[in-house]
Amino acid sequence: MEVFNSLNSDLPADRVRYVNVNINGDIWIVSYESGSNDEYYLTKYDGQSWSIYNHENSILPQYSISSVVCENEDIIWITATNGLIKFDSGDWTLYDDYVPKAIAIDSENNKWIKTSNSLLFFDDITFELIGELGGNNIFIDVADVIWTFNYGGNNWGNSGEGLFSYDGQNIINYNMENSNLPSNDVFSFCIDNNGIKWSGINKLGLFKSNDDNWESISCSNSLIPSIQILSVSKDNYNKMWFGGGKFDAYLIPGIAIYDNNSWTRTRFPSFTMSEIGDIVFDQNNYAWLCAYDIGLIKYIDNDNWIVFEENNSVLNSNRIICGGRDNNGVLWIGLQPDNTGTGGGLLKIDQDNWSMLTSENSGLTNNNVNDIHIDAENNLWLVVGKRWENQELLYYNGDTWLSYNHTNSNLPQKYMTKVVSKGNDDVWLTSSYGLYNYDGDSWTLFNNINSILPYEFCHAIKISEDQTIWVGSGDYLVKIKNDDWSKVKINKSPDYNDNCYIIDIDIDDEDNIWLGTDGNGVFVYDEDGSSAVKEIVKANNQTLKISPNPIVNFTDIEFELEENTYGQFSIFNIAGEMVFSKLYSNLQKGKNSISLNVSDFNNGTYLLSISTEKIKINGKFIVQKR
Repeated sequence: MEVFNSLNSDLPADRVRYVNVNINGDIWIVSYESGSNDEYYLTKYDGQSWSIYNHENSILPQYSISSVVCENEDIIWITATNGLIKFDSGDWTLYDDYVPKAIAIDSENNKWIKTSNSLLFFDDITFELIGELGGNNIFIDVADVIWTFNYGGNNWGNSGEGLFSYDGQNIINYNMENSNLPSNDVFSFCIDNNGIKWSGINKLGLFKSNDDNWESISCSNSLIPSIQILSVSKDNYNKMWFGGGKFDAYLIPGIAIYDNNSWTRTRFPSFTMSEIGDIVFDQNNYAWLCAYDIGLIKYIDNDNWIVFEENNSVLNSNRIICGGRDNNGVLWIGLQPDNTGTGGGLLKIDQDNWSMLTSENSGLTNNNVNDIHIDAENNLWLVVGKRWENQELLYYNGDTWLSYNHTNSNLPQKYMTKVVSKGNDDVWLTSSYGLYNYDGDSWTLFNNINSILPYEFCHAIKISEDQTIWVGSGDYLVKIKNDDWSKVKINKSPDYNDNCYIIDIDIDDEDNIWLGTDGNGVFVYDEDGSSAVKEIVKANNQTLKISPNPIVNFTDIEFELEENTYGQFSIFNIAGEMVFSKLYSNLQKGKNSISLNVSDFNNGTYLLSISTEKIKINGKFIVQKR
């Protein structure tokens, strides 16, 4: 996969709103910069060069270009705030009779245009008002039937009007009153090759229809136990436990249990509905549930629940977030301060002995404990601090506390999420900025520019028994085994919501990877082909030979390719910042050698990436000047 952005290409802005491809393969892109002065661009990329248009060199407006559609290899149509715009081989024409929201072109090249409240027909000469037709997006099926539906615009937070169709004679409105649509907020729409109509409904999932027959695919008719899964945990007997969370009005409180054959759902008896964070199992296999604003819940069986809170225990807050069990059977539970800002810290449960560690009586520097990891050597690693300010990563070995933060390392100041460790010299930390790795000396940031991570943000991480790192980045599961990286894209469930961000990971005794997602329930991946996998994308396992390394001034970089190609040569510092980039247009099949001058580089560790059309090769070197 090749990525184009404003850093490595002439794409003028990275927020891409619309893309369309003409019959020659030219790509037309609507993108914009967001800020105090929004700037919209229309860009053409023909595979070699970029052509950029905006309000300074064309009749395009500065603000809000909503869509672009290609009629043929020469003519494109743009909808914008100043009207309908035609671009024909360099000539611009503005039709400002209406303010269009969307446009579609039928098989005879007639234009169908949606305004805020009507449907127009345009034959390149005359506009004809067809009638009132709701929705903001427009779609034409193979029979040239016009469909419109609500997406964005003024319909966010408001009830839409369902689906509209126009067959050349009649306008039909499908809504909650005359069909089985559960909501009039239709956010996406498509018709498959069998004529089945698929509609994505705001917060209610995916619906399909064959004329008047509608079918809902949701948690109620599938094995997905909840739309939002905050915690995934394996107990001592290889059963998988899942903690449900809130998603708008949709909250399935309690837990779901899967024993490899069947599902069990357990709801809290008489409890206020609460999100379930981590689930920790003691040596008797009793589950301890971290319940936000409820307390610490000990689950023995369906009829035996014990809720520990401020009023009946040493807890100083009922906001229980995370937990873990060490090699001695001791439970460690992370708390956050209550809504008054008091309490929080680290709870230690050693059988019947309970004690609270806080910033007042220990080396804990912050009472907001967001994540706990206990490594093989029984050391604790804690992510502490409010997620949006002054976070730290803490190490605690029972005697000594160490802090890693933005003042003594290149860790970010905020938005750190979870940590795992193979030992003191191999620590991995997820964040909204990417994946950080500590080698005992310094931290290296991996992101979607200098690695195969699909996105900057990473929200989940787990280490398997064979020391493989598994990372959740958006809707991808990333595997890191030694220096070999690969990723799998999970197949989004149609239940309730289009979000499919992985937010928790655990691994059972059969090495199945269990994923909890934000809005799409539970997935399982077994590496042998699973329903959770739609596409497998692997990184190339070739390595670079860099010699000498460490480097004083010059080094040679050697690598092999399977064909003649071009390659983008990029170098990043350990903060993830690009410090060098060059395109080599004539790389040869077989062995290649490139000389690199680092005389302008500062001392330190650098990541090197060579990306061709088909592969990416990564390497690492150190600049060590005398």
